[in-house]
Amino acid sequence: MGVSPDYGDEPLGISVEELLEILYQAGLQAGRERFGGLSIMALPPNAHTYHWIMMYAQLYALAGMVESVAGWSVGAVTLEERAAVHVPG
Repeated sequence: MGVSPDYGDEPLGISVEELLEILYQAGLQAGRERFGGLSIMALPPNAHTYHWIMMYAQLYALAGMVESVAGWSVGAVTLEERAAVHVPG
């Protein structure tokens, strides 16, 4: 990954937003029948930022899977498009 305060900046790595989008789309495209799981290995115990990022990664993958099962998906929507939607409340 490209950005983590625990290990400095890596200019060639993907950003957290890109990672979450990839995992969301993988869960969405695979669905419940084909989504085999998400394996996370070798996280140092003092890398708290990575722990939070991996927690969100699991949630985004599961959210994509739930959307595919429930039929809520309206096609490929990017994180920016999703954030731009205003829900009156």
